[in-house]
Amino acid sequence: MLSFLSENLTKPIIMCHSMVPLSEWRNDAYQNFFNALTVAQYQIPEVLIVCENKVLRGNWAIKYSSTDFTSFITPNL
Repeated sequence: MLSFLSENLTKPIIMCHSMVPLSEWRNDAYQNFFNALTVAQYQIPEVLIVCENKVLRGNWAIKYSSTDFTSFITPNL
């Protein structure tokens, strides 16, 4: 929804997703945050989701699972 509400973007909007909080041992938050910083350097003017070493377009992604690390997918893409 955020990607459809944001028109004429000049900068990326990047959402990081982690299944394990930053305060917990063996979390995935650090890796997702650093991946988001890397993607932000490319200046892609879209809403993006970064999770599990993947970058997904915000308007194609759906929440697949609330318990698996594969929580967002882009079906038919």
